[in-house]
Amino acid sequence: MKIPLILWVALFIKLLPYAVARWRGTLVGAALRRTMEWVLVLSFTDWFARLWVLLVDGTNNFLASHLMSPVKGTVVLLALAEWQVLPIARSTMRYCIPFVWLFWGAAMLWVEDPRNFSILVSPTIGLLALAGALFALLSRMREDHGPVLTSPWAWALTAIAVYHANNAALGIFQAVVTASGDIPLMVRAANFRAWLETIAVVILSGAYFWQTPTRSSGASSSPVPSR
Repeated sequence: MKIPLILWVALFIKLLPYAVARWRGTLVGAALRRTMEWVLVLSFTDWFARLWVLLVDGTNNFLASHLMSPVKGTVVLLALAEWQVLPIARSTMRYCIPFVWLFWGAAMLWVEDPRNFSILVSPTIGLLALAGALFALLSRMREDHGPVLTSPWAWALTAIAVYHANNAALGIFQAVVTASGDIPLMVRAANFRAWLETIAVVILSGAYFWQTPTRSSGASSSPVPSR
């Protein structure tokens, strides 16, 4: 089956934030570095799934996605911890990480179908990340009185929220229609999901475009102080 163009776009677009950061010299500060790690893990996950089809199972790569779920959850929670304003919110994000792994292990044993989309782990991680991103976004809007549209945190947190809202909702929908055997509807949902993922990654690139370049501000340009 021919792969739709938007799926190829979604595959390669995840390298855009890194390209922008290298161009602008803005890969600085713990929050931006952790966020970059997250988007690069997303890119690795996509390529891992494609290699799985080529080398392991030519009919199904859902297991590859299941195996990467706790890794993606870990890196996004670490990134969100750096973006939080309140120390208790930062600690909460980090304390959730071991529970993500325990939850994933239990779900893979008793709930998840390794030959279908995740119906429990990925949506739950998505909702957790969405809540963390929205909380950090609202907290920073109250604390930061600078222009929102040129603030890296606004772009990064909006992107994380859009990405995980999309994956939590459409991931469950795709699992249901795949289990029912409605493959054409599943493909349409995959295309729509890829469009939203692409939009989220383009938004994320704004965080690295608007951040102060290192060549003009030096090592003091970290967007989030370490606490």
